[in-house]
Amino acid sequence: MPVKDSEVRSVFEFSLALSERHVKKLKEFFNNENFPVPKGFTDKDVNLEALTHIY
Repeated sequence: MPVKDSEVRSVFEFSLALSERHVKKLKEFFNNENFPVPKGFTDKDVNLEALTHIY
């Protein structure tokens, strides 16, 4: 179920974009230091369907 309130949706979209930039930067840090990227950074660790159960 998509978020219907446009103001709430814009906050979610902003938060998602910010989080994605943070993850990208963290991956760069790990790779630059030749340190393994934690498994928590994969798509298998996130349930994208979870939001549909909340709203």
